[in-house]
Amino acid sequence: MAKADKSDGLKLIESGDRHLQAGRLGKARRAFDQARSAYERMLALRGVVAVALAGLSLSLNRLGAVEQACRKLDAAYERYARSLEIFRKFIDFAGEAPQALRDLGIILGQLANVERMRGQLDGAYARYGQKLDIDRRILALTGETPEVLKDLLVDLVGLADTERARSHLDAAYQHCVEMHEIARRLLDLTGETPQALRGMSISLEQLGSVEEARGNLNTAIEHFEQQLAISRRLLSLTAEMPGALRDLNLNLKRLADIERDCHRLDASYERYKQRLEINRKILTLDGDTTETLRDLSHSLERLANAERDRGQLDAAYERYGQMLDIDRKIVTLTGETTESLRHVVVSLDRLARVDETRGQLDVARERCEQMLDIDRKILARTGKTTEALRNIAISLGRLGGIEQSCGQLDSAYQRYEQRLELSRQILVVTGQTPQALSDLCIGLWR
Repeated sequence: MAKADKSDGLKLIESGDRHLQAGRLGKARRAFDQARSAYERMLALRGVVAVALAGLSLSLNRLGAVEQACRKLDAAYERYARSLEIFRKFIDFAGEAPQALRDLGIILGQLANVERMRGQLDGAYARYGQKLDIDRRILALTGETPEVLKDLLVDLVGLADTERARSHLDAAYQHCVEMHEIARRLLDLTGETPQALRGMSISLEQLGSVEEARGNLNTAIEHFEQQLAISRRLLSLTAEMPGALRDLNLNLKRLADIERDCHRLDASYERYKQRLEINRKILTLDGDTTETLRDLSHSLERLANAERDRGQLDAAYERYGQMLDIDRKIVTLTGETTESLRHVVVSLDRLARVDETRGQLDVARERCEQMLDIDRKILARTGKTTEALRNIAISLGRLGGIEQSCGQLDSAYQRYEQRLELSRQILVVTGQTPQALSDLCIGLWR
């Protein structure tokens, strides 16, 4: 009976893994829950045995992954915590072999990730620290293997991200320095493998992010430029695979954004152009998926903004038009979700602003009327949320401003009155927050 339970448990976990990888979360949950039951039966029949403890911990861990994928963070945390409790019993029973310690570290990392997502930064930091201690013990046992160096990198990324979220920037920087040193050791150990180059890329991105947060923008740019060079090297090694193209795309975006913030407009413009080329390549490889289309829309927006800032209004207008076409295609693919509809509103707003600048007020007014219609559609779907009300208030203000410029004063007055009423509703819902008070002041001023 126990032998059958063991076989059933393993098969169920393997089945659940396939469902989880394919996004079939309900079927994955059922398979993992059945595996959990099989291993609990084994424990009840035979007492504490290593295989039953390991299997029970694994099935609970997989259930945590399902709950996390469903955004049920409290349930995920409970599953991971129970998995950790069972696995500690397994280690007490079977001993501290390097692989067992590594599995223990993985569970600690999963708990830390969920705690960070729940905003429990102190708890997350403690978990990442425990995982780092375990991986250093493994390092002492095994020496510098690629696997243990990669695990140390992951630990330090978690610690640095958490310290940055807690605004402990000097502490985050120290973790990044250690991370970069470990990435260099991995590179020395394995040579220029994609894995080692990614480690260097991650450490440079982390260093750049902390320097950016500390206000050291020139130093941040240097780190991001080094990261970009590594991303290009990775791209050549992987024959322009989509994953490497996406990494390069993200690097270009980060570098272009910070160059824009430093008023290096020509440099950021060139980066945005390169990024758009990369996005088009990814679209060719992956086809019209929601993710690739969303990335392409975002890339077009960034480049159009740069062209607008350079006074190239015709070029910017053409890009915004392409952006609107893509956002409407996404609505066709996904249906009228709140997110997809809001992206259409943003595209219409970008076009309307250029229309307004060029003096094409009738066209701008039509765009703003479309924006208002969509925002009202979102309100009908979501109910009177603060965000939905505020978006309608903004669209009313935009439309009222254009009508005022067109000399349609009665209509503009009505729009402003409607905006003011919405601002008062928001104030009642949210209380006297700075945003709500600012919106009310704008409404009164209008």
